Amino acid sequence: MIWLRENPTIKAGASATIGRRSDQFVELRSESEKRTMSTGGENRATVTNKQVRLRDHVSGFPKESDFDFTTTTVELRVPEGSKSVLVKNLYLSCDPYMRTRMGKPDASALAQGFAVGQNEYYYNDILGDSMLRCYFNHKSLWMLLIHDTKTFILKTGVLEDYEKKSSIPIYGFGVSRVMESGHPDYKKGDLLWGMVGWEEYSVITPIPDMHFKIHDTSVPLSYYTGLLGMPGMTAYAGFYEVCSPKKGETVYVSAASGAVGQLVGQFAKMMGCYVVGSAGSKQKVDLLKTKFGFDDAFNYKEEQDLSAALKRCFPKGIDIYFENVGGKMLDAVLLNMNTHGRIAVCGMISQYNLQEQEGVHNLSSIIYKRIRIQGFAVFDFYDKYSKFLEFVIPCIKEGKIAYVEDVAEGLEKGPEALVGLFHGKNVGKQVVVVARDLITSQHLRSYDSGWIKDGLRENENPTIKAGASATIGRRSDQFVELRSESEKRTMSTGGDNGATVTNKQVRLRDHVSGFPKESDFDFTTTTVELRVPEGSKSVLVKNLYLSCDPYMRTRMGKPDTSALTQAFTVGQPISGYGVSRVIESGHPDYKKGDFLWGMVGWEEYSVITPIPGMQHFKINDTDVPLSYYTGLLGMLYPDLAHLQSLAAEWISMPGMTAYAGFYEVCSPKKGETVYVSAASGAVGQLVGQFAKMMGCYVVGSAGSKQKVDLLKTKFGFDDAFNYKEEQDLSAALKRCFPKGIDIYFENVGGKMLDAVLLNMNTHGRIAVCGMISQYNLEEQEGVHNLSSIIYKRIRIQGFVVVDFYDKYAKFLEFVIPCIKEGKIAYVEDVAEGLEKGPEALVGLFHGKNVGKQVVVTLGGVIGATVVSNKQVVFRDYVTGFPKESDLLITSNTVDLRIPAGSTTVLLKNLYLSCDPYMRNRMRKPDPSRPATAQSFLPGKPISGFGVSKVMDSGHPDYKEGDLLWGAVGWEEYSVITPIPNLHFKIHHTDFPLSYYTGLLGMPGMTAYAGFYEICSPKKGETVFVSAASGAVGQLVGQFAKLMGCYVVGSAGTKDKVDLLKNKLGFDDAFNYKEENDLNAALKRCFPEGIDIYFENVGGRMMDAVILNMRPHGRIAACGMISQYNLQIPEGVYNLSLITYKRIRIQGFNAIDYFHKYSEFSEFVVPYIRESKITYVEDVADGLESAPAALVGLFHGKNVGKQLVVVSREKK
Repeated sequence: MIWLRENPTIKAGASATIGRRSDQFVELRSESEKRTMSTGGENRATVTNKQVRLRDHVSGFPKESDFDFTTTTVELRVPEGSKSVLVKNLYLSCDPYMRTRMGKPDASALAQGFAVGQNEYYYNDILGDSMLRCYFNHKSLWMLLIHDTKTFILKTGVLEDYEKKSSIPIYGFGVSRVMESGHPDYKKGDLLWGMVGWEEYSVITPIPDMHFKIHDTSVPLSYYTGLLGMPGMTAYAGFYEVCSPKKGETVYVSAASGAVGQLVGQFAKMMGCYVVGSAGSKQKVDLLKTKFGFDDAFNYKEEQDLSAALKRCFPKGIDIYFENVGGKMLDAVLLNMNTHGRIAVCGMISQYNLQEQEGVHNLSSIIYKRIRIQGFAVFDFYDKYSKFLEFVIPCIKEGKIAYVEDVAEGLEKGPEALVGLFHGKNVGKQVVVVARDLITSQHLRSYDSGWIKDGLRENENPTIKAGASATIGRRSDQFVELRSESEKRTMSTGGDNGATVTNKQVRLRDHVSGFPKESDFDFTTTTVELRVPEGSKSVLVKNLYLSCDPYMRTRMGKPDTSALTQAFTVGQPISGYGVSRVIESGHPDYKKGDFLWGMVGWEEYSVITPIPGMQHFKINDTDVPLSYYTGLLGMLYPDLAHLQSLAAEWISMPGMTAYAGFYEVCSPKKGETVYVSAASGAVGQLVGQFAKMMGCYVVGSAGSKQKVDLLKTKFGFDDAFNYKEEQDLSAALKRCFPKGIDIYFENVGGKMLDAVLLNMNTHGRIAVCGMISQYNLEEQEGVHNLSSIIYKRIRIQGFVVVDFYDKYAKFLEFVIPCIKEGKIAYVEDVAEGLEKGPEALVGLFHGKNVGKQVVVTLGGVIGATVVSNKQVVFRDYVTGFPKESDLLITSNTVDLRIPAGSTTVLLKNLYLSCDPYMRNRMRKPDPSRPATAQSFLPGKPISGFGVSKVMDSGHPDYKEGDLLWGAVGWEEYSVITPIPNLHFKIHHTDFPLSYYTGLLGMPGMTAYAGFYEICSPKKGETVFVSAASGAVGQLVGQFAKLMGCYVVGSAGTKDKVDLLKNKLGFDDAFNYKEENDLNAALKRCFPEGIDIYFENVGGRMMDAVILNMRPHGRIAACGMISQYNLQIPEGVYNLSLITYKRIRIQGFNAIDYFHKYSEFSEFVVPYIRESKITYVEDVADGLESAPAALVGLFHGKNVGKQLVVVSREKK
């Protein structure tokens, strides 16, 4: 044989082997065996047998002194007629799960505890294809039946009179050679791997799928303790079977340099995944990256913030987490998991040595992210061992898999090796060599893998800021009568004094330095004559929409002759771009009734002298929203109000700015890479879409998760990031543009521009549209990397769009068809009322807007069909329990007409649903804790599910008089754009319409999907439902009873408990508030354990349930209402049990199953009609009672489904 050696950076004492090897054992008996057996006789057929025994049960970290190294004797034969096998152990495996066997015996444990000293004994016997194990000490007895890899506890009790059979060492997986056999499947000389004692010789009764004959000896035999044994199968089953990986997904592996982790990472790379691992030393981290081919790795001991470390490694989140560590690591991972992520819980080694396990605080993440957490035990998959070998052995022989072993030589080194495992001293798979004289050589096998591919997946979260209007397609704003009643009365009298009306204005109080404040503006009222002087060419306009634009900040400062734009005059109305209607005109090009856009004052009425084609433009196309002329259809134009001073002012507007800046300045080509800063703003959102239409790869940045989601889900950007979350902007850009940036559309300046310069490609182009980050600074930040423009030959071009005004007609010809065909999306953030103007403008400089910020002057749009609209408005973000004072009842107005051409629908709301998830929407947005739905906006109406009647409709699927249920505002009237699978037409009106807030609405779908789809129930199973009298829980219990399950529920009052048992048909129920010990309560109700838990509560209840779950139990995580009002969620301490109980915890969101609503309706409607399902509602009358109803939900005041009646209109 030829042996090749290498010396990588591996722990001293470990060796590495490349090539093929055969372990041949010509003579396996030691000299002592030969001497003893050659003499004959019973006594002479005995040899010494070294063993490792546990001295006493262990708490905390194990020590070498917890073990005894002893010598006993063993007969080198098996009894006649026995099916037992005598084996000589060659290699023993050190595995993390062995720590759990060192504690005191626990009936709930997956594996029985090690026997202590010589005071505990065991006896195995074969009963057919099962094994009976009796385990006892001087106090207690255990009888277990092991059948088909499952363990059943037959009896526990007090020891009376059992014969002591033999004292036993600790035991685990090992590789052995058969010395003598009474078993038909094994003969002398065979090699096998499986469960054996930590001793030189073991007598075993082989169990199928627990002991495996070794057929392939062309690989190192030690591999059957790891790569080809239990750890290998663990990695294979956990990754492929539990995680269901897909090419291109992101995978994180903790304890990644261990026996299992190193394989999971390599399997993931072979799948084409992006893989990151963590380990506890620099040496191990290097091993992951240089030997095992991980894309990245980090030393968790050097990271102060594990969540930040994971964000750095997984900027787009984690799809798959292979869990070996637990505790704080799991908490950090949950914050970084992607929606529908999967966690395979293999182990939690960080918790094994703790008296009390660390709490995991972020479990609520599994709900809104719909994460699946699956604990598993490898022996559930041993039936796939042959398939595993067919897969992995060719990979080994072809050098596609590397495997590192850390070898301790000699059984006496066993305790040190095992204890070192729990202190992270091993590098790779820890193995103990027992039969040193039988080993030809010790090596590690090492292969290179050269097919690493990166693949990252985008997250999608199609939520848009509440209050922002997102319009795609056609709409017409028709103003049949634009004069208010005061105008009509005033103008009908004639005369100068009679032709005067009040005119609200926004004026600048004083010049501004730093960030502008609302107090920098005055909201005043003056008067205006509703006529123009005879012979004048001026025009009187009524302003309908006003545009908030970043350049306006530069006009708030003191006058500066070097400035591009003239400063606002203190004490006078500020001015900007707007859309107006002509009231009176002396200009030949404008007549009464015309619409125009251009420079106007921030006031209700303005008198202007139009400069056609330069400063003011007549609007000819009115079948798109008029507000679009403040943004999408606007352009740059000069303010010539001060021509006499020869100061030409250039004012920018979004549509033409985006068009000219991208197409004219940047000269884009198909396939180029484009980066847009401030990308969710009025200009940026358009540049990104223009670039996508060109066939470019486009990334944008914005200042909130909400805006980033908007870029990716609404505007079609290929990627986006929140610049506020990035510590290193250059690194963020490198991540998004590994091959560099061809075009940068600059809206920000400062540090962003510096970072971009480092990442630009040769011959890159930068169109400088604005630098909003600098507008509020006394002294602008320096740009330090300008030298890059030399050697990269970058072109930086500043521009004002007035230079391109001659192309406005061409721009309109291009963009209007795109709007009408739905090829361009445009998002507006609308502030209603001129008095909201200062707040909207100031908010622009703090990034509060989502999309184009517009102020609508209500006087211009309200007509005769306007009615008051009562609303429940969110006052401010909530911490702790919400109070009624956190919600305000206000009144607004709503037009009872839908504009011609619009596809929106006007609804009259009849019933509103109070739901627990709404508490999460009251939190301040936190990028580190993404939510299912966006947070409510202070000052805006809250929203939720409701039942409504259509009052007016421009949507082809809805007509006046239709009834529907879905997402609406908490108000009397709502205007919505119906979304399939989020708004549903009501066809069954022979039930109470209120049922569509509960039984036939979102809660009903939640119960149906959670129970049938997530829990996969079977007849006869045991089911526990927490918060069981609520909207969802009462249905889950009844569905479970219809399935033939045994069902128990918990609730918080005696009345609710009685309701569960007497009205809803639960088999049993208890008041959790009266139970001192929830674990004991569940044991009382479920003496044989729980198969299914429908989780609505979280915290301590979850902890107690996990203790009582059966193996292969399923937990559907619907909600965790006990945690919603806490600043820091309670820890869940028993999560390690999900490993050996193989429990599946699945978070879910009913919205994911709304496409099954028809199926649900067909299922549930007959049961309602046949009175097989009961539903209890708690009704609050009137919108003004809504705050009390919603707040009461979080104090358990409701009995049944809590809803609010807004209008008692008949069906």
